[in-house]
Amino acid sequence: MGAYVRGTHQPCRFQIGHLPHVAMTNRFFSAAALCLTLLIATPAVQAQTAPTPTTFGLSVAIQESPSTIGLPATVSSPIWLSDQFVLAPELGFISRENGTDVLSIGADARFTLGDGQLVPYAGPGLRILAVDRDNPNVPDDDNDLVLSGFGGAEYFFSSEFSLAVEGRLDIRSGDNNTVVGTTGVVRASVYF
Repeated sequence: MGAYVRGTHQPCRFQIGHLPHVAMTNRFFSAAALCLTLLIATPAVQAQTAPTPTTFGLSVAIQESPSTIGLPATVSSPIWLSDQFVLAPELGFISRENGTDVLSIGADARFTLGDGQLVPYAGPGLRILAVDRDNPNVPDDDNDLVLSGFGGAEYFFSSEFSLAVEGRLDIRSGDNNTVVGTTGVVRASVYF
């Protein structure tokens, strides 16, 4: 049985997809299906984004510029102790052309301010810098203390990988003087 134009015996040349009310209905159901899929998928994706407590990882951080306060790159191991608290011990080393070697040992305490894929955080950090100079024209070795305050956001592509951007205010105090400075940091993390 075919469709015929009313009052004639000629076949109808309209296709179902071209009828205005059918096309509108198809668009409505497509949009409704898309919205329903997003509503169902969003909580499932968010539930898988941030690491669970007692998860640890490995991070590499690169600073905006190698200032006199910190190092241009550090390696840390963030440990999620709870949903809102991360302890990140870190280690850094640099050997400069002028014969100066700097070893950095410290930790950051991050307090997360939300959950989901984008997690804002803030907290303090503490580092000890051991500076070894082989240059006779520069004052002898010293150990400096760096106190930091920072804030940023970490974006979780999955529960195993994230990128973070943060701003830091560092105060470095040592044998010779006290230096205050700011820097930007980009960090990539892999969680196990």
